Amino acid sequence: MGSSQGSSSTISDQIDRTLPAFSGFSARENWHAREFWKNNVSKAVRVVDPESTPDIDLLLISNLSDAEVIWTQFQRSAWHTPFQDYRWVKSWCQGKASDSPSDHKIVLGYVDGSLKFILPLIVDRSFGINRLSWLASEVNDYNCPLVEFEFLSGMTEKLAGKIWEGVTRIVGDIDVFHLTGQPEFLSNVANPFVVRGAAPSSCGSHLLSLDGDWDSLYRQMRSSKSRSRLRQKENKLKRAGKLQFRSVSAQAERDLTIDRILRWKIDQLEVKGDRNPSSSAALKQTIKNISNIEAGNNPLRVYGLYLDAKLVAGIIALVGGRTFSLFVTSYDPKILPGCSTGTVLLTKTLELATRAGLETYDFLAGDETYKRHWCNQTLGLKDSIFGLTASGRYYASVSHLILEYKKSLKSNARAMALLRKLNSLKNQAASLWEPVPEEHPVDDHPSSSSQQIGQSTS
Repeated sequence: MGSSQGSSSTISDQIDRTLPAFSGFSARENWHAREFWKNNVSKAVRVVDPESTPDIDLLLISNLSDAEVIWTQFQRSAWHTPFQDYRWVKSWCQGKASDSPSDHKIVLGYVDGSLKFILPLIVDRSFGINRLSWLASEVNDYNCPLVEFEFLSGMTEKLAGKIWEGVTRIVGDIDVFHLTGQPEFLSNVANPFVVRGAAPSSCGSHLLSLDGDWDSLYRQMRSSKSRSRLRQKENKLKRAGKLQFRSVSAQAERDLTIDRILRWKIDQLEVKGDRNPSSSAALKQTIKNISNIEAGNNPLRVYGLYLDAKLVAGIIALVGGRTFSLFVTSYDPKILPGCSTGTVLLTKTLELATRAGLETYDFLAGDETYKRHWCNQTLGLKDSIFGLTASGRYYASVSHLILEYKKSLKSNARAMALLRKLNSLKNQAASLWEPVPEEHPVDDHPSSSSQQIGQSTS
């Protein structure tokens, strides 16, 4: 494998060799564009394909904002999940002001001047170890590249291994690869980027293919008895007041609704004694940041179920491509217990997504019972943790032991029940000393759309 890194002239030469003329640009515009890349690409390396296909040029950008134009253009056609959408990653970065932009490691992969993939990475320091991780992995359900599908279909694990070797050289000063939550498949293609030290994550994800019309799908997924029972519960809600399902579009109302949904979710998980990712400050800030992107260019969707204009259940989702991704769902436990307001709302969004012509309803990572009941596909997730130095190898060994412990604990129903009970008691004790959060009314706005997915440009 040859390397082209070191002097700025070498990087400049490689950029000239890598990037073609920009279509539709004048000669002067092309010159300015190429100068921009030369000023913002910090390193470059060439990867020799072991299968003798064209070599791959890797270019490193160490500041997310410098990659915005090429990233947003590429994601329009490249395969990616909602968590590699530039708007999501940027929203996470905006809440991480303490991080140095130079920690970002955006690796662009070119073949014959054509961009084939983007690896959104970051180097952080944990326990004195320099870890290479996926960018925004702490708030992502899926971590993977943005990649051209044709290139992905022809990739081999051997080539992916060479690419990661090139990443090691271009990034430098890495003790350990800590690549977690990686889907086993990318668009039905085995994920070739999952290499070395890979082990199943502590949970998987669940999806529902939205095949055919809604009525047929609903009958397929639920028995007549289950459908009848849910219909009775919805009718009971209707007898209790005016029941409405709608999207939430007004910004002030969205902010309040998001706060309420997250608060309910945190409370529900604390009562159960389950792990509580919704309490993460980084997650809450990321959702709030992306919520404030202008309408029409925002992948975030917020839906509510209302009883007499009062929010009783809510969903935060991400919509992109042909997929509806359910991110957070919760409900008010004090409103008509036993009426399954959360399930009623879930069914409404399933119907909405199906009728809108989407192809997949993704319940995302997590092994909650309701996800298994609704899905017709499961997707495994893999963690690749391996060390490059003595301290990195020690860190990787400990990480694998912790991962195996988590998986063995989850497989032991009695141990999990005891752990949840202990966590619940601990949370109850802690809540005695916490101030009661202020309640803000979330009122109905008839002008809001009642049944729209909405479109989002990528």
